[in-house]
Amino acid sequence: MLTLDLNWAAVLVAAAANVIIGFLWYSPPAFGTRWMELIGRRQEDLAAAGPYYALTIVGALISSFVIATIIHAIGATTFATGFQVGFLGWLGFTFPATMADYLFAGRSSRLWLINNSYTLIVFLVMGMILAGWR
Repeated sequence: MLTLDLNWAAVLVAAAANVIIGFLWYSPPAFGTRWMELIGRRQEDLAAAGPYYALTIVGALISSFVIATIIHAIGATTFATGFQVGFLGWLGFTFPATMADYLFAGRSSRLWLINNSYTLIVFLVMGMILAGWR
């Protein structure tokens, strides 16, 4: 059953963690330069990406809310169970959906690895925050 009886501070912090990890992950010193090469973009192309950043924040809030709802529904209350929920969410939903998309679209396996490693880490961190914060 859907409930709004969630730790809303944890939901916001988990969403913020998602955005911060993304900022770091896709920065030029980490994977940003290679990622831009693989998608055929330049740093200058991202100068007018304000609306994309706003939608990214909305997506982070939605992901955080959904993971928090699942964690609440199953009664996960430790960092370890949050880690498991994050991993299973990524493995069961993100991994197969993106794998099929990348295969059929003929996208680079390196691009898939960069994007999906980021998503895995984000799901793990959000799961731990949302389950462990009591």
